Amino acid sequence: MLTLEAALPWVREGQLISADELAIIIPGSHDFRTSLKKEILHIPCKDKDSRPVILQATMLQIGDASLLAARH
Repeated sequence: MLTLEAALPWVREGQLISADELAIIIPGSHDFRTSLKKEILHIPCKDKDSRPVILQATMLQIGDASLLAARH
């Protein structure tokens, strides 16, 4: 999991770096212009007070083996 600022170099590079399943999770919904596959996720989590919450995040695939839903 990376912040948007930390993930931007990977987005700009737009290259797969592994033959395995590998992805970056970026909190929030982001519409990047990149050749990398991406998907918006909704991840069950807990907040600082241990209450259940749903985290919206963008998964950016940087490995060759797919982690994305079958529709991609």
